[in-house]
Amino acid sequence: MALKLKRLPKTTPEGNAEMKWEPDERPSLCFNDDQLPEIKEWKVGSKYKLIVEVEMTSCNIRKQKDVDRTYGDFKVLAVAANPEEK
Repeated sequence: MALKLKRLPKTTPEGNAEMKWEPDERPSLCFNDDQLPEIKEWKVGSKYKLIVEVEMTSCNIRKQKDVDRTYGDFKVLAVAANPEEK
């Protein structure tokens, strides 16, 4: 079964017109080469696909622009480089 990825658009907070840089509010992950040895061979700016196993550690609802948004926090339990992406 093929895995379908949901692309996350780059987002910036409202009211940023005077800022010279645009923060990116997409989620991010950080791994060291002990956790994901393949990063030693990867290049900055290139795209790679990972398979991650996560545990949801919290879930809460926050109001954002008068809309209730659900937020989840996750702990990464396992990670692997997608073997089909070589």
